[in-house]
Amino acid sequence: MLPFLFLFAAGTLAADAPSPVTALLFAPDGKTLVAASQQGLATYSWPELKLLERSKPPFSHLHDLAFSECGTRLAIAGGDPQEKGGVEILEWPRFKSIQKIGAGGDAVYGVVWSGDGKSLAMACADKTVRLHNLADGNTKEITDHSAAVLSVLFVALPSDTTKTELLLSAGRDQSIRVFDAATASPLRSLDNHTAAVNDLALRLAKNGELPLVASAGQDKTVRFWQPSNGRLVRFAKVPSPPLTIRWLPGGDFVAVSCTDGHLRVIDWQSLRVVLEKKVSEGWLTSLAVSQDGTHAVVGDERGELHAVSLDGIKRE
Repeated sequence: MLPFLFLFAAGTLAADAPSPVTALLFAPDGKTLVAASQQGLATYSWPELKLLERSKPPFSHLHDLAFSECGTRLAIAGGDPQEKGGVEILEWPRFKSIQKIGAGGDAVYGVVWSGDGKSLAMACADKTVRLHNLADGNTKEITDHSAAVLSVLFVALPSDTTKTELLLSAGRDQSIRVFDAATASPLRSLDNHTAAVNDLALRLAKNGELPLVASAGQDKTVRFWQPSNGRLVRFAKVPSPPLTIRWLPGGDFVAVSCTDGHLRVIDWQSLRVVLEKKVSEGWLTSLAVSQDGTHAVVGDERGELHAVSLDGIKRE
């Protein structure tokens, strides 16, 4: 286990031999934070950010983490670049390996569980989206992207529609693709971004409203979509490319971590930046928001974790 140093003044946790923090996720209980890097998985107590446990990585590169809806399984996406990609599923919180899923000859950048927990979608560096059925082990390969796929997202639809769930994928080809999650059939392409689409985030459903998805683009924009009809609702410009995006509880704001080391919070309706904080001198490579919405935790390219208070959001 590598020694860690907690820097109280900066609210920062740093490793002696840092590697970028590629994924951050709060556990279902809201009291534990899970972090991924090339050093492996690490868990921290929240809000103390005390290191609890470190485990060896299943791949040389880890890129994403996702809890199942029931909160008892953790999917870890990664791989060995240009050699193999895959996802390992762990029993939570025991860290016991349950299943390993191969995913081609390059790394997996993103992973997400379907709403019923029966399938996994994977965003792959080999330009594919892979939809894996956990019961029978069958995998559907979707080849609609022309470059690496960086993010995937399941979107549940209202019960009065003919389809029950959509699958969205985003990548370096500047597009967001929308599929029928049940059949993997393509439905539409959202192509307003002018550079890579780095991340996707789904707003929690509100009664009577269509699902709303936010995208973070290398073109320095944050865009808001209704994927069920393909509508671009509005978009905001930011000074630096956002790498990760998360909705705050309540669904009024999104937080983005950017390459200039700033965390920005955006009101999705007014498009105003309602909070901006300089967090690091390096890229902010990962982001998680606490369940009560009072704090964000960001990881940077130097392997540091930063706890950031979200007090001070300028609400209209």
